[in-house]
Amino acid sequence: MSSFWNKDGQRALSYALIIFYVLVSPLVFVGSYHFIGDLLDFSHFGFLLPPYLGYVVIPLYLLALIYLLAFPGEKSDLKRLHLVHGGVLAGLGLLLVILVSSYIASGFYWSPVMGTVNYIFPIDLIVYGCIAVLIGAFLFIQPLLPGSDFSSWKRKERGKWFWPLFSGSLLYALIALYLLGALLSGVDFGDWFSGTFALMFPSYFMMALTSLLLLPIVYRENLLSAHPEKKRAMLMTLVPGILVGIGLIFLIATNLYEPNLYVKGGKAYFPIDFEGSLNVAPVVLSLFPLIGFLAILVPNIRSSSKKEGEDEKE
Repeated sequence: MSSFWNKDGQRALSYALIIFYVLVSPLVFVGSYHFIGDLLDFSHFGFLLPPYLGYVVIPLYLLALIYLLAFPGEKSDLKRLHLVHGGVLAGLGLLLVILVSSYIASGFYWSPVMGTVNYIFPIDLIVYGCIAVLIGAFLFIQPLLPGSDFSSWKRKERGKWFWPLFSGSLLYALIALYLLGALLSGVDFGDWFSGTFALMFPSYFMMALTSLLLLPIVYRENLLSAHPEKKRAMLMTLVPGILVGIGLIFLIATNLYEPNLYVKGGKAYFPIDFEGSLNVAPVVLSLFPLIGFLAILVPNIRSSSKKEGEDEKE
């Protein structure tokens, strides 16, 4: 296992990042949905603390950890990263298991399978906690195995603004996970026979696009190296820009046609708009794809300007 991990582990992690992202998006949606519903007075915070931890905090933490391991910086100490964050992840998983078990034992959760948050809640949280413990323990032990060596892993150059931007990207990822999870979960409980169903299609498109824009952001260097230089602008800038532009046009049109669109047809996805008759959804669906597009556009402009400067010197 050690030799395989050293040789192909980075590539495996980069693929695992996509798979894990899609798999946990419904969990993040469920946890965030209940958090939003409790925003008025947080009267259910104690009851919902395990779902917040198991559905949102642990998945987002593991997602960030997988990214940092798959795309390490030039000064990253990968062994230390494994040890520290593997230990933290195992600790969070253990905390979740203890918390849920104590809730069940004390009667605060009256059954191991109550079905209030989902069909198998809260026993699923114990399973997720155990999985987090196992993954954390593996990450912690792996660099201690004989022959562990990460010197062959490719590393990325990071500027001085990496960590502030990375922290902001976690907020983007949280929103994107929520929207993708809402879209995937909507297959089960979406209002498919609503009179506004057709008007929701631009919203569905933007919900998916918010996550799709992460691909050229996270895998930028991989995509650029796989295509000739002349195709870079179309691949990395023009195509995402066109998709965001088309989505915005139809999103604005549908909201102008039906100002209460999300109250009538989006209650399964946007509880704030339904309960408070607010228009938060169109702002989020417009703003975050634009942010994602800018995150693609700016690095390409900078790299293009840098290359032009180097050509002039030559």
